[in-house]
Amino acid sequence: MSIGKRLLEQRKLAGYSSQEQLGDALGVSFTTIARWEKDQSPIPSDKLVGMNALGLDAVYILTGKTGDVAGFQKPRSRKNNEIAESQNTKPATSPVLGDEIVADQMADGTWRVRSSSGEILRGTTDEVIRHLRERAAPYEAGRDRTPDVNDYAWIPLYDVEVSAGGGRFFDGENVLTYLAFTKYSLRKQGLQPDMLACVRVSGDSMEPTIQSNDAVMIDMRQTTADSGIFVFRHGEVLYLKRLMREGAGVRVISDNEIYPSWLIQPGEDIQIIGKRVWHARWGE
Repeated sequence: MSIGKRLLEQRKLAGYSSQEQLGDALGVSFTTIARWEKDQSPIPSDKLVGMNALGLDAVYILTGKTGDVAGFQKPRSRKNNEIAESQNTKPATSPVLGDEIVADQMADGTWRVRSSSGEILRGTTDEVIRHLRERAAPYEAGRDRTPDVNDYAWIPLYDVEVSAGGGRFFDGENVLTYLAFTKYSLRKQGLQPDMLACVRVSGDSMEPTIQSNDAVMIDMRQTTADSGIFVFRHGEVLYLKRLMREGAGVRVISDNEIYPSWLIQPGEDIQIIGKRVWHARWGE
C-alpha cells in the first residue's frame, strides 16, 4: 500500500470524511489532499506532523506500520554498515520533507534517515519514532488550546445580493455579519484581509459553478477583466458573471448555458468591484 493510500485510510479513520475537511484542518486546499492521496506530490514535513496532531498516525502513513519503521524495504548490507547497492532492492522513499526522504536500515539494525539536502537522523527504530513525536509536540500542544481570536481575519458579509440571473438592484451596503477565516489561510492564497468582502448571490445563471444563496468572497484589488468571475456594477445593477476582454469592450458570460452572453461597449457605465476568490454554500 502506498503512502497516498495509507493517508486516505488514516483520514477516514480519524473522522475526516472528505478531503476538504482535512484540508481545512491543515490549512491546504482539498486538491492538495487529493494529490497527496494519489501520490502525485510530496507531503511537506510540517503537514505530516500536523496530521499526527490531528489524530492521523504519521508513522503509519510514512512507514506502513504503527509505531514501527520496519515497513521500509531493507536493502542488503555491506561491511562497515555501508548501504548495499542492489538492482532488486532499493531503499524505500517517502515524500515528507518537501523533497523525498529515504530510510535505509543498516546491518546493525539501526536506521539512517536522509533527504536530498543531507542526513537527518541516524538511530534505532525508537529514536526515529521519538524524533517524529518531538516534531509533533508543538502541534499537539496547539490542539488543546483555545483558539486565539487574533489568528482570524473577520471578513464582512454585506447586505447586498448580486445578480446571477436577470438582475437585482443594489439596495445598500450594510454589514449583515462577519465570516471568520484564519489569517494563515488567507496569506497562503496571497489575499489581504482589508481588501476582501463577501456578498450573497441571487439567481441561477452561474450554475452549476455558483448557486443562488451562495456566499462569495471577492478580492477588491483585482479589478481588471481578465478571464475570471467578477462582481461588477453595470448601471444600477450589481452582477456576478464571468468577464472577458473582447476588443475594447467586455464580454459578460454566464456559466448556465440558457443565458446568452452580452457585450458591454466602451463608454458604458461599468465598475468592476472585485474578483471571486472563494465561495461556499450550506450542504444540501
